[in-house]
Amino acid sequence: MIFPHRGLLLAALVTFSGGCSSNAPTRDVPKTYPVVGTVMRADGSPFPGGSIQFRPKARSTVTIIGDIDEKGYFTMRSVGADGKLEGTPEGEYDVIVTPISLSQEEQVQSITLAKTVVIRPGEKNELALKLD
Repeated sequence: MIFPHRGLLLAALVTFSGGCSSNAPTRDVPKTYPVVGTVMRADGSPFPGGSIQFRPKARSTVTIIGDIDEKGYFTMRSVGADGKLEGTPEGEYDVIVTPISLSQEEQVQSITLAKTVVIRPGEKNELALKLD
């Protein structure tokens, strides 16, 4: 059988099989929501690089992490066994900040914030976190 419009069929298949959005759920990562923010030192200056982790209060197999740049800015992403998504699932989280290590010999101490964060759908989820 000959399909006179096979080029259109191929274009449609490529268009519709192009992948999922960056926050669509995967098998082990639920729907995520964009989360961005800044980390500040106690004196109000930007926290100059490192990493940030959200540890879920509820049981989860998802790791929620972000890199903190030299201006204290971060964007969260969720990592599961079958992939990674931009953003964070809905829920309440403890926040752990780890400074960047300047050398392999340097021991860095992670900081757990006293206040938890709550991520909700439909909210801006733009965080300003301050270390005590």
